[in-house]
Amino acid sequence: MKERLKEFLLEKELNAKSFALKIGVQPSSISHILTGRNKPSVELLEKFVKSFPDADVKYLISGIKSEVIQQIKPYTSQENEVSNVDIELPETPERFNSDTNVTLSTDDEKVIILHSDGTFSKYSSR
Repeated sequence: MKERLKEFLLEKELNAKSFALKIGVQPSSISHILTGRNKPSVELLEKFVKSFPDADVKYLISGIKSEVIQQIKPYTSQENEVSNVDIELPETPERFNSDTNVTLSTDDEKVIILHSDGTFSKYSSR
């Protein structure tokens, strides 16, 4: 987020102190955010929105531009429904690394779940 805030300040031709004064916070608050020491508080974000109502706050927070969010089609349960598929569960998860290539043909029906510990599980309909 600090990089996106820096980008915003450059775009608006503001330095940290002038930005802080404009939104009504201490300059040190902005300095701490820009150095990565602190994350912005909800109060600071509210002041930011009030001072810059046209700014893309969603982008500032998430890194996803608002127009991209609007283009994402919401999932509905009727789409791509799966019914009674027999799946083979692996005995133990395999270790996932960046050298692992997973290639599926159009005839394959597999689900691969990536776990936060670096492992993955493969489930197949065959």
